[in-house]
Amino acid sequence: MSLYLKKRRWENDKELLATAVGGNSLATTELLQMLSNDAIALAWRLMGTMSDAEDVVQESYLKLWKNYLHFQGEAKLKTYFYTIVQRQCFDQLKKNHKQWSQVDIDLDTIVSEVSLIDSKIEETNKMKSAIHILPPKQRIAIVMWAYYDNTSEEIATKLEMNKNAVDQLLFRAKANLKKYFESEQNER
Repeated sequence: MSLYLKKRRWENDKELLATAVGGNSLATTELLQMLSNDAIALAWRLMGTMSDAEDVVQESYLKLWKNYLHFQGEAKLKTYFYTIVQRQCFDQLKKNHKQWSQVDIDLDTIVSEVSLIDSKIEETNKMKSAIHILPPKQRIAIVMWAYYDNTSEEIATKLEMNKNAVDQLLFRAKANLKKYFESEQNER
């Protein structure tokens, strides 16, 4: 006997979320499948470890469930949830004042879990290390810009900043990354 779950179609994301929060297991499953992988990938890029990323995403789901009435359906649920994840990451980074060092990670696991990782693992590790030396605001801005194709305006809206401040963050982040890679090249 094969298990085949036919997805139930909801009128919109708002109805899907309300139905999931109301306890419908099919709606919950569909919601989790729709949001989890990309949310964990985003959190992993910002936090640096899979365990921190999973913790942030779990906390983000709790916030989504607790405050589901705030979601009006004007934006896509994915966009709304990723904003929650980004803010949770930023809050966690500010709270912990984490200083990043080289993180020892099982690369096979990362490649299978994060579809956006470049095929050149060495370059990916260098970029990840470089991103994690950035201050939290620069890190979030550069990840949103580079990996999620957000414009300065979109980043400003999501981080509740003005566009000029975001442009400055991106400029500084790029300059810091350039310095990092130049120093890496000079060490060879």
